[in-house]
Amino acid sequence: MTIYEKFIMGMLTNFGSMALDRIHNTLKMFCVADPPYDKSLQQLQSFLSGLVSEEKLELRDGMYFLKK
Repeated sequence: MTIYEKFIMGMLTNFGSMALDRIHNTLKMFCVADPPYDKSLQQLQSFLSGLVSEEKLELRDGMYFLKK
């Protein structure tokens, strides 16, 4: 999952904030190269929770933001 971290950070830089399902759908749509994104919503949520714990992301009202 760590290979998707930079992509997620880039999405949040461009969009400001995103909900879990939007991050998941965007990864499924654009990460089709090797390795393709084939994680479940629960796996992504667990990974994003780790990034929140590492203080790289912030979760407020169901929306993920870059930590400032």
